[in-house]
Amino acid sequence: MATAAPATSATTSSEVKFDEEHELREACGVFGCIASGEWPTNLDVSHITCLGLVALQHRGQESAGIVTSQGESLKKFAVHRGMGLVSNVFNEDSMTKLKGNLGVGHTRYSTTGGSEHELAQPFVVHTNHGLLAIAHNGELVNAINLRRQILNKGIGLTTGSDSELIMQILSQPPPTGEEEDGPNWPARIRHLMSLTPTAYSLIMMYDDTIYAVRDPFGNRPLSIGVLVPPSRNQRQEQSAAGVRRMGGVLGIVCLQVRQRRPLP
Repeated sequence: MATAAPATSATTSSEVKFDEEHELREACGVFGCIASGEWPTNLDVSHITCLGLVALQHRGQESAGIVTSQGESLKKFAVHRGMGLVSNVFNEDSMTKLKGNLGVGHTRYSTTGGSEHELAQPFVVHTNHGLLAIAHNGELVNAINLRRQILNKGIGLTTGSDSELIMQILSQPPPTGEEEDGPNWPARIRHLMSLTPTAYSLIMMYDDTIYAVRDPFGNRPLSIGVLVPPSRNQRQEQSAAGVRRMGGVLGIVCLQVRQRRPLP
């Protein structure tokens, strides 16, 4: 069982409501960034994540958030979330506090349900093995049944969001008994995917690792890319963006992203 971790940004009080006939549906933007090479990195992970969210702003305008980690402690994440556009949520002060070698970000859009600070992502929870952060896009077609199963286990829920259901499922060991020394996240993710056939993509951050997950049918978009520093000639030509290598993440996949060495 997991307990919600407090955010560093202020929250607003609101009443939690859940209507089984009008459950929350989401179509959001998710983004993750991890620095290659030696840590601590000179790369501004939070800035790159923020730029990624700006590029994904069309997928969600209700709220935005970024969670970063140094990748050295299971007990500390830097968190900032807020209501509104990315440009309204983040400023120089908030970005300065988002230090880290890896991070995840989220822009939220919901077709139904309330627009509340408590629903701003990425979600962060305390698990038996440390902090876990998730940025989720999509909806679970069997969310009502999953919610009942979780509540029947005596686990409390604070929102009507599908994302919280995903977090609670991932926070529990898989029934297959594949864990001996610490959490087996690929096994937990496989269990999640067996329970949730459609339709989502999510980015998960734990310790020094990011996982990218796409639903088995590949209904939601998810891509992975590498930012390559510009060559000397490109710098002389004042190339601003560098070179991007990108590709789609195929369906039926859990992709572990952990790159602490220079790319070949």
